[in-house]
Amino acid sequence: RAGDVVVRVTSTGRNPRRAAVVRVYTTVTIGCDGSVGLKTSFDVAPWVPALPRVGLRLRVPKTLSRTTWLGLGPHETYPDRKLGATFGVHEGDALRDQYVPYIRPQESGAHTDTRWCMVSSSQGRAAGAGFAVASGNGQPFQYSFTPFSDETIAGALHDVELPYPDVNDKEGAGPGLELHVDSESLGLGGDDSWSPRVHAEYVVDQHRTWGRFWGYYCRGGRLRIQRSGSSATDNSTDHPTDVPYSYEVRLSPLAGRSVDDFVLRRRAAAGI
Repeated sequence: RAGDVVVRVTSTGRNPRRAAVVRVYTTVTIGCDGSVGLKTSFDVAPWVPALPRVGLRLRVPKTLSRTTWLGLGPHETYPDRKLGATFGVHEGDALRDQYVPYIRPQESGAHTDTRWCMVSSSQGRAAGAGFAVASGNGQPFQYSFTPFSDETIAGALHDVELPYPDVNDKEGAGPGLELHVDSESLGLGGDDSWSPRVHAEYVVDQHRTWGRFWGYYCRGGRLRIQRSGSSATDNSTDHPTDVPYSYEVRLSPLAGRSVDDFVLRRRAAAGI
């Protein structure tokens, strides 16, 4: 749209030996209405092991702990653990019911087959604030919204070691909440005690059989700003189509609309 700002970034992630592990192509579209569109593609080196997830991670203030989503729920679901869930509009709170307190802290609280999700506040001066996340290409995604970062969970051996926040102190200081929006996610596996491995169809390893190999060393860090409607044309090297992983989402502010109004509009659009 005229007036929107488009930012394209190409970057390369390297391991300690300076070998290129992943090449990332990102297009950020900042709309005049306050929305932010993200389109990201990942080209992963074929020697990299299977990935746990592919997607976006955001840090959200504790004041926006309420969450609503259209997808599977109300409990957690994963690619190979979702037959017991129901599809519909569900609600929760990241400070109260989205993290599952397993004895050994671990990834939890995900919701698969999500069409859109929203984080918002219903109390205090931030009432009515928040934003929604929807797929930009019509593909469902998986999302989770918990009070702990991946690093915090990985550093704890027992649930009692986690720094649980005060659910009644949403204005207090703290690291905030963790929002994941994933286009790909590893299954859980563990059908029984003697075969805990994930079934092949739920392993994120498309890059290992992609049938091509790219150099370990490459140039990255290009940054280009372009206003939509200009005469500049897209460069195929900025966003290649022949990569194994990609996602596209749009973040839209509530802009003063109530959560109920947003949900009703989304229900009508989805025909439910």
